[in-house]
Amino acid sequence: LVAGLFPYWFFRARFIEGRTWFERVLALPGVVPATIRVKVLHAAGGFDRIAGGLLRAEARAKEGEALARAGGDQSGRAKSLNLLAEIAEDREEHAAAAASRKPAHALFREVGDRFWMAVTTDGLGDLALVRQDINEAERRYREALALFAELGNEWGQASALKDLGQLAYRRGDFPLAASAWRESLHLNWRQHQPWHVEGRIESLAVVAAAIGDHGRAARLLGATAALSEVLGTPLPPRRRTALDPIVAVIRAELGDGFAAEWAAGRAMTIDEAVAEALLVVPVASATPAFDPARAAGLSARERDVLRLIADGRSNQAIAEAVFLSRGTVTKHVEHILNKLGVDSRVAAAAWAIRNGVA
Repeated sequence: LVAGLFPYWFFRARFIEGRTWFERVLALPGVVPATIRVKVLHAAGGFDRIAGGLLRAEARAKEGEALARAGGDQSGRAKSLNLLAEIAEDREEHAAAAASRKPAHALFREVGDRFWMAVTTDGLGDLALVRQDINEAERRYREALALFAELGNEWGQASALKDLGQLAYRRGDFPLAASAWRESLHLNWRQHQPWHVEGRIESLAVVAAAIGDHGRAARLLGATAALSEVLGTPLPPRRRTALDPIVAVIRAELGDGFAAEWAAGRAMTIDEAVAEALLVVPVASATPAFDPARAAGLSARERDVLRLIADGRSNQAIAEAVFLSRGTVTKHVEHILNKLGVDSRVAAAAWAIRNGVA
């Protein structure tokens, strides 16, 4: 029963309640069948990851993978491997993520689990994005979207749309990004999935900041901060690193008005925050955009590195993404800081966001 309640707790963001019950089941002395224990380990590890407990999540996933492998439980093993891939991604350990996600995808294909095939197809898109293979990432995301649509799974469709929106944002196509994220938000909201709703409101806040609607961006981010506290879902370090420069830009643009806008957002109900987020509708430009990065004298490679800095990537993660040594990336970062006239990565990321380069 507890293992079967995982989808309810996950989609309704009742993570604390779920973790309490998972702990009780895992503490039972030797009476839980192996297949059930694998399911509970996967669920508990997933909730640990959401709460920021990556070490505990990893331990549960590894125990579940070993137990499933020993018992010939291919589905349970694949789910455990996929969780290990997600944990590795949170740590920006992209080689480890690939080493777990690819066999997970193959196992789901082997057992014919179309839902999890769609989930891992979307995850393969994430791996392509890390490699800066934008075309492959888009192909995978669209494939996942089609699979979820065939299954009638709106959560999955929302997830794939979220990733397609991220691709559009990286390309600087803010209208397309906002359109994908509004549709993703609509689907998550219709399914009463508050944790995912929080993420899409945050995405639309980022678009609002990019188009200069800083007041709305501050309100939306204030709303997501409050919702995150209520749900017990702190921002993963990777997302925090990417978001901090955006907040810095908003704060600088609003000055003394920032605190009031942020507080107004924190006071919003979730319904009000959703309604506010759906108002983020950028207008497409009819004229070619001025390229401030090129004007600053950045080479094409330096512009690529700057985008990854703004995405919150470490030098090692950037090196893996663009197939350079860490030392070469360090030199690129030094040149970027000098050319932009800034003294830190955070300042460079803020410059990129402010100038529409990220």
